[in-house]
Amino acid sequence: MLQLFAETARAQLQDCDLLGRLGGEEFAAVVYNIDGEEAFDLAEPDRTTPVRFSSTQPTQALHMLNGEFLNKQAQIFADRLVREAGKDISKQVRLALYLATGHPPSEADIRRGLDLIDVLQREDGASPELARRYFCLMVLNLNEFVYLD
Repeated sequence: MLQLFAETARAQLQDCDLLGRLGGEEFAAVVYNIDGEEAFDLAEPDRTTPVRFSSTQPTQALHMLNGEFLNKQAQIFADRLVREAGKDISKQVRLALYLATGHPPSEADIRRGLDLIDVLQREDGASPELARRYFCLMVLNLNEFVYLD
């Protein structure tokens, strides 16, 4: 089985790429000359697989927090909250969590969202607009939003 995996990996990687076994069934690949979008989808599209396994890597989380695309989406989301919920930050937090998760948020989740916005403004000096955008970025990174059941 290991030999089959090695042959399959060799066929998928470039000569300059590195592949190493971390232990057991875990492997890591260093792949050169690809952008952030390609980094998460290296499977050969001509092959079928019955189930695509779930993988979350630290670089994915960093890309989701720092990538240009998701930061733009967070700004669009923040603007939508103001349009639809008005200036009441509590209503904005409630709406954001509802839109992202598809169910009414708990009071504890709303409180955590409000606390985050408060800390960003009070301790980090973020403007209300920037704090709202960072809150939206956090919402777009919630496991409940990113992964489907």
